[in-house]
Amino acid sequence: MRRLLLLAGAAFCLAAAGAPPASAADPVVMAAGDVACDSAGISTPGLCSQTYTSNLMLSQKGSAEGLAAVLGLGDLQYPSGGLSDFRNYFGPSWGRLGSLLRPAPGNHEYQTSGASGYFDYFAGLGVPTGKRGEGWYSFDIGSWHFVSLNSSNGCSPVKCSAGSPQEAWLRNDLAATSKPCIAAYWHHPLSSVAGLKPLWQDLYDAGADFVLVGHNHGYSKPKAMNASGASDPAGPRQVVVGTGGKSGGVYGVLKLTLHANGADWRFVGSGATDSGSATCHGSPSPPPVGTAPTASFDASTSGLTATLRDTSTGSPTSWRWDFGDGASATAQNPSHTYAKGGTYTVSLTAANTAGSTTATRQVTVSDGTTPPPAAGVTLVADTKANAGSPAKSYGTDTTLRIKSGEYQSYLRFTVSGLGSAPVTGATLVLRAVTQAGKPGGAVYLVGETLADGVTPWTEGNLTWNTMPGLGTRIGAIGTVDPAIDGGVVRIPLDAAAFHGDGTYSLGLATTSTSSSYFSSREGVAAPQLALTQG
Repeated sequence: MRRLLLLAGAAFCLAAAGAPPASAADPVVMAAGDVACDSAGISTPGLCSQTYTSNLMLSQKGSAEGLAAVLGLGDLQYPSGGLSDFRNYFGPSWGRLGSLLRPAPGNHEYQTSGASGYFDYFAGLGVPTGKRGEGWYSFDIGSWHFVSLNSSNGCSPVKCSAGSPQEAWLRNDLAATSKPCIAAYWHHPLSSVAGLKPLWQDLYDAGADFVLVGHNHGYSKPKAMNASGASDPAGPRQVVVGTGGKSGGVYGVLKLTLHANGADWRFVGSGATDSGSATCHGSPSPPPVGTAPTASFDASTSGLTATLRDTSTGSPTSWRWDFGDGASATAQNPSHTYAKGGTYTVSLTAANTAGSTTATRQVTVSDGTTPPPAAGVTLVADTKANAGSPAKSYGTDTTLRIKSGEYQSYLRFTVSGLGSAPVTGATLVLRAVTQAGKPGGAVYLVGETLADGVTPWTEGNLTWNTMPGLGTRIGAIGTVDPAIDGGVVRIPLDAAAFHGDGTYSLGLATTSTSSSYFSSREGVAAPQLALTQG
């Protein structure tokens, strides 16, 4: 089985001066899904920005690195993927990439019978789509083997089940390739369609390195998983890139620079930042000896400087720190000085030959003008509820969302170490990922149980049908603008709401009919709660 070894990953883009340029032998591939509205689109980040995202790829094409292929991750044309819409809206934007396009269909293509508009449009360009009615195919770029699969409308009408024509073809295709690296792509994330498990298992067994998907209108960093959706370093790394233009506050494309035995990735665009490198191995590897370490760390602060001490168990041999402000380090016990006071989400990934785990905590530093922070505030859950899908839970979604009568969001924090001193200040910190000028709404103190008053709410059981009612209003969000302060929104809360150690649940809601989006803890920046005493 091929194994994927994470070499370097960062929550923020690497500085151009710090990354070596790709050679002529290192082809570049770009990918995104959820692309074109049925409108002319805009050339700046925002809803219907298919022109903006295609301009990013045309710029890459004209660069010294060039561009080898563009992977379309489904839902390429809204609302129904008709041929005339493809010609009128996808064509003047992404269609300019011409023969570089390597598409996969999504559920919106199948709003037109048999996805006929999709197959007809790309046949006219002379680019591959697989056989009409099937929609799967493969190709090679350098030492990489790419597989385009068809999750259609949730694996219906095109089946993904074990023994189906698509699954049998995939097994044979993977068995035939001699390439050391494998990437697959289709439209739906694994968690969205249970029927995708057989395809994922085939890719897992073949040692595939990446699976690129769309559908969720946002960006999620690479996560290695098995067919059950559990974290597994031996599994393909799923990357959600539903950011091609018809998305929810994050707009751009994933850039993969392909090496002989690995790849670098970077998100290019607006609303998210991520980059890293991976090495893939094309021959079986022995199982790791021992167990992965359990990451943990302590933090102390003095002014704007945080001193971090690794307390991981299980004999880690390498450490990767993300300080929450774009900086990182690989020392075991680093110190870091921030540019300004505030609360930052710091993470440590501790690794050895058996694998890695990550620990995260909030660290607050001060420039001397703010009171010292209260200890032990941890985000343990966040999710949203949607009136349009009243029985659906969104626990692993990358965004929180509020819209009058349609979306509410919920967060739960645990607080410890307050002692007897009263809380004198409370601030909720969110990262906005939406268009500028949206009204933010309000923050409420809500109950710890679902609407039944008995069952504790979790990310897995909170839905529009079961969500707790909004309680006491404790803060106003104000106007949301991701262009100001990097999208960071600081919301003063009523400090009296936090009266001792325990668990506190907050609700986000608005009376506006315009949506506001914020990053969840699975997105680009986790929500934070900062409490001060004295």
